[in-house]
Amino acid sequence: SASLERDLHSGHAVLTAQVVNVNIPMQFNAPVSDGIRIELKTTVERSLTYVPYMIAHRGVSKKQREVEILRAIEADYSVAPTPLTPSYN
Repeated sequence: SASLERDLHSGHAVLTAQVVNVNIPMQFNAPVSDGIRIELKTTVERSLTYVPYMIAHRGVSKKQREVEILRAIEADYSVAPTPLTPSYN
């Protein structure tokens, strides 16, 4: 959002990102269940996006892999109820 971009440029917000390989929840009607979840956090906002992907095995030995990235699904964009801090797993 424009306000997030303004806060980041002015130094009033810090952005952290976490990317995780997940099964996309059914409620998002993704074309496939395999995907990555991208979570962006600042001290005041949170954004979740799922990016579905498909992996195809190619070649005679089926050892070559081809990954097709599908259209991203914005799942949640909300104001955080409390200040968020990065979590390191």
